[in-house]
Amino acid sequence: MSRRLDPRYRTRLVGLAIRRAVLLLVALATPAAGEPERSVSVRVSGAVGALEEITWAAPEIDLVGTLVRGRGFLSLAAGYASFDNHTFLSDGRMLRLGVAGGASLVAGVRAAATFAIEDVAFHADPDVLTRHPGVDLLARRGGLMPSAGLELSYPIGASTVIGVFTRLGLRELTLFETSSGERGRARLVLAGAFIELQIR
Repeated sequence: MSRRLDPRYRTRLVGLAIRRAVLLLVALATPAAGEPERSVSVRVSGAVGALEEITWAAPEIDLVGTLVRGRGFLSLAAGYASFDNHTFLSDGRMLRLGVAGGASLVAGVRAAATFAIEDVAFHADPDVLTRHPGVDLLARRGGLMPSAGLELSYPIGASTVIGVFTRLGLRELTLFETSSGERGRARLVLAGAFIELQIR
């Protein structure tokens, strides 16, 4: 297998991209005269959805940098989430790098569209063997998954925001493969809530 396709090499590249994004977020936290309002926040969220069966993702931790000009805003986020379900996933984790853009609506409520690239990795859960004998539980599965979604948020203080979101994977993930050629694929769908605390 080529180095480019090696999952460990892919993870290192995603980690490097996230570190660069974090440095950019810190730089965004220092406003200059006449420029948009800037902030850096930590977001903690949890979600439930489906990946062939009921799946949950928690906790999800993101570092978020935001630019605000008038009623419009743009955010860049880098973060990590663990996720699981009872049959297909074990030790699941996602590294995320995403953007969001939107506007303030009424009474401080913000609406945004989101897009992210997520590096997903997991092992098959032992329970998968009850329905699909022959799955290699040691094989690490996953891949790069683009996702898109919507979110609504509302400030509850000078430095605290709460909100809800939905997220849809734009490509299917392979959940399991057997030596006989049987394969299961599914698309990740999540809906959840978050709290965001401004740190700068």
